[in-house]
Amino acid sequence: MTKIDFYQLSNTDSHQRNLFLCKLIEKIYLKRHQLYIHCKNMEEAQLLDELLWIFKDTSFIPHNLIGEGPDEAPPIQLGCTAPPNHRDILINLAEQIPAFSRQFKRVLEIKTNSNEDEISYQQHLVHYQQHSTDITTHNINQEKKAHAHG
Repeated sequence: MTKIDFYQLSNTDSHQRNLFLCKLIEKIYLKRHQLYIHCKNMEEAQLLDELLWIFKDTSFIPHNLIGEGPDEAPPIQLGCTAPPNHRDILINLAEQIPAFSRQFKRVLEIKTNSNEDEISYQQHLVHYQQHSTDITTHNINQEKKAHAHG
């Protein structure tokens, strides 16, 4: 059975979403998990690839785009096609749930308060309810977190 986690972000700002995403990826990496980030398209994958190198001066997150990099792939890969060998954690950023999602032990979905995300969220929630019984929603209040650290 796949465990599903929805992260509901409190605002729709793409910069805040990407910052949260980078922090989540870093946290997953530090817990020594293998992670595949399934993006909407290669443009989004390349943007996230760049952000992971620069989002924090003190952080190193070994990652690459699927099909690029060393023969032995790092624990974190990004792309918009089925990954060849990741089976631990999937972050799905695409509008559709990929057919290969059931191969993963855990699937994470990121949702903002945008209308687009709301429609996608409802469709994904129904799908996961039909195929999984372990669904958790995490409400992330970004404003509070920003003030707590600032």
